Amino acid sequence: MIGTILRGRYAILQQLGTGGFGETYVAEDRDLPGSPKCVVKRLKPQSKDPFVWQTAKRLFDTEAAVLYQLGSHAQIPRLMAHFEEDRQFYLVQEFIEGRDLSQELLLGVQWSEGQVLTFLRDTLGILEFVHQQNVIHRDIKPANIIRRFSDGKLALIDFGAVKEIRSLMTTVQVQSGSSVAVGTPGYMPGEQAIGKPRFSSDIYALGMTAVQALTGMPPERLKEDITTGELAWRQHAQVSEATAKVIDKMVRSHFRDRYQSASEVLSDLGQKVSETAVDKPQPFRLVPILAGLGIIGTVIGISFAAPRFVAHNIQPTPPVTTTTSAAPNPTPTVTAPTTSPKADPATDAIIDRGADLWNNRKYAEALVEFDRAIALNDNYDRAWSWRASALNSLKRYEEAINAADRATALNASNAYALSNRGFALEKLKRYDEALAAYDRAVEINPNLDFAWKGRSTQLISLERYNEALESADKAIRLNAKDAYALVNRGFALEKLQRHDEALKTYELAVGIAPNDAVVVGYRDRLEQRLKTKG
Repeated sequence: MIGTILRGRYAILQQLGTGGFGETYVAEDRDLPGSPKCVVKRLKPQSKDPFVWQTAKRLFDTEAAVLYQLGSHAQIPRLMAHFEEDRQFYLVQEFIEGRDLSQELLLGVQWSEGQVLTFLRDTLGILEFVHQQNVIHRDIKPANIIRRFSDGKLALIDFGAVKEIRSLMTTVQVQSGSSVAVGTPGYMPGEQAIGKPRFSSDIYALGMTAVQALTGMPPERLKEDITTGELAWRQHAQVSEATAKVIDKMVRSHFRDRYQSASEVLSDLGQKVSETAVDKPQPFRLVPILAGLGIIGTVIGISFAAPRFVAHNIQPTPPVTTTTSAAPNPTPTVTAPTTSPKADPATDAIIDRGADLWNNRKYAEALVEFDRAIALNDNYDRAWSWRASALNSLKRYEEAINAADRATALNASNAYALSNRGFALEKLKRYDEALAAYDRAVEINPNLDFAWKGRSTQLISLERYNEALESADKAIRLNAKDAYALVNRGFALEKLQRHDEALKTYELAVGIAPNDAVVVGYRDRLEQRLKTKG
């Protein structure tokens, strides 16, 4: 599909994701001024049964009409086109640049009650509109809620015919008359798990997201109250009784005991919102330290890569052609061994173009350039290392590992590739392997600040806080302007019960990134905790 121009208009630039029933691509709309980016989803009904195909077509047309209607809301991606070609269906949707909430809901970090109330008020307003259109989303979760870079507002994504068609295919294959569950474990209530979703199923999922924000714990880590069968979460959060009661009702195990509409939840929250100092949404300014920010598509969430505990970890990369105050040293300190051939100027020029695109957060386009460079010279470790960077930014972590491994096979001393490998492994929750990759990277090149920062993140994940502190300190010595290395340091200090030092470290991080809600959130959370204890 790469290079294909659909309908003489939508030029496919790069694949973003794939599954059994469809593929998603970033494209540019050449009919509009400036050729703006869009997202193209290709749906591929695989059954040869004529009834299945005709039903899939009907569902596709119906869902396209629904998407078009939903897109009239300012916080839902617009449907730009839908068409059929060669017995395959295509959806074209608005491309949203932002980050999904899975990058803000970090393990061990609790949002304040005011932040959660603001979040609920915003998302419930969207959900109220969706339900008024007689639509059940069925997959509300942090990864499907995007905070736009342009205005900091939340957008709800991942509506589409692929859910209906996937259900249809599976139902036909198992010859069952019932619906097939669509959703994500942990956020999906019992009735939805058996294929019978209701409006209250979406309310449950949104409530679980609020619980995750308040507790700093993903759903799978929370337990049930053995006496009631309901979720036991309050002991892990600092929240008022009034707000807790609302959230409790959102996440009741039986749908009959839950709120039946988003309007009901908003009504009950109304008095609480007026009485509570609700945190104002922080502007999400793109500061120099956020060199790892990625672009998020509207059909599948593709976000900048972030460590498990600290958002916005700078993406480990090969040397870049431009510098910022917080970027890695653009001059490589590791020379390639003789087994890695010297690239010709043409290949390096292509890689440099890709690097410029990457630095401007155009990751899919950058990947195209790196692939072109590899096509010219597939034995050049720099091209493979850059490819790993782009794949990490696109959240294609398994492919990133393969690219990094290819780079290190060509040049065992490529510390940038090893850092990319560690980053991808961390995102796949393979923490011991990630730590080993970072260990090797800093052994080869002890001056890579982002490798030390990545190492500290892994050590935090493994609860080795003294070692994490040492690695964070090394990262800070190499780059004192990295707010997230400071946050790593503060988090390790906090876990070591050195609260005064942790708070001072968070203050330094806030001084560097005062407009970043996540950085500020670490400081505010600890301040609130210390005041409560005092």
